[in-house]
Amino acid sequence: MIAALLIAVTAVQTVAQQPPETTPSKPAAPAAIVREGTEVVIDGPAGKLAGTLLLPKGAQGQLAQGAAKPPAVVFITGSGPQDRDETIFGHRIFEPIALAMAADGIASLRCDDRGVGASTGDLSAATTLDFAADTRAQIEWLRTQGQVDPARIGVVGHSEGGLIGTLLAGSEPPACAFAVLLAPPAVSGREILGQQSKDILLSMQADTACVAFATEMHGLMMDAAIEGKSEAEMREAVAACVSAQLACNKSFAATDAMIAVATDQGVQQMRSPWMRVFLTLDPQVSIARLGVPTLVLFGQRDLQVSPEQNLRPFEMAASRAPVRPVMEVVPGVNHLFQRCNRCTLDEYARLKSGVDPDVVKRISTWVAKTAGEASAPLPAEPRSSR
Repeated sequence: MIAALLIAVTAVQTVAQQPPETTPSKPAAPAAIVREGTEVVIDGPAGKLAGTLLLPKGAQGQLAQGAAKPPAVVFITGSGPQDRDETIFGHRIFEPIALAMAADGIASLRCDDRGVGASTGDLSAATTLDFAADTRAQIEWLRTQGQVDPARIGVVGHSEGGLIGTLLAGSEPPACAFAVLLAPPAVSGREILGQQSKDILLSMQADTACVAFATEMHGLMMDAAIEGKSEAEMREAVAACVSAQLACNKSFAATDAMIAVATDQGVQQMRSPWMRVFLTLDPQVSIARLGVPTLVLFGQRDLQVSPEQNLRPFEMAASRAPVRPVMEVVPGVNHLFQRCNRCTLDEYARLKSGVDPDVVKRISTWVAKTAGEASAPLPAEPRSSR
């Protein structure tokens, strides 16, 4: 989940105030395959990647009888330390999709991020490009397994994972056979985080003049990160940003200690290798090179990777791609593809439901149809249109 340094103190307060009855329920899934899967460990570029390989029910027996090997997908998480299910506020984003695809005859692999859960490696030193390398390692590992069709391995990526999926599907040659991109950025990280900051403040009904100033301070902070400013200069920029953002939320009075913690966290985040790469990474080149069938879904009420900012740039770049993607805006859902009410960030934890079942079905149906059409490597030529 892509997240800017934004209202850090307020976010902590908001989450802490969630009543216990709003704890999300476990995602519904076909009873026959709930919790099925094999624990696997994969050699990644910087350590061991631990995950779950989920095969369709009865796949082993069918393979023994000479049946065709099933297609497979590798899941790619969003930003921050994510487990294999991309669990956010108790919602398992990937689990229901993996279960639905297993019911539709599709295998899947979902791994803990490097340095998270049972995976090893240094998360703090990793960038988007490093996570792309981890995903490539997972794809290559799947290709060596006798349980899936090596020519029909695709990816499902969410948020930053959607960006990584774009990089892989747009590489030459493509690193995957098909791709599902959920809320993928179509502009640079600086543009994404700038718009995100503005939209979230506006969703809090902050004064427009205050939002304009806070957005300006946020931009200066990001520029300082891109330019590699010293720690002292970065601290000054972060402090100014935190102060401007808190000024827009008059309903909450932060203590000096809380502001100091938010500033310390902000300096660490903005000076991280991940941030410097993400802020300048431009997805447009890869979008224009998409060489495999691709499904792109945006949430209509997404405040983090908004369709208003990203849909048109994605469409324009994709118009030059060898294979044009199928693109859709899903009505009434947020960044996590939950059906939402106010659709603000603090509502993620309040909502009891996870990924909308219609979205899960759309993804699984599309993958089953797309992968089922190919018994050989998918050609890098036009196959679909918007």
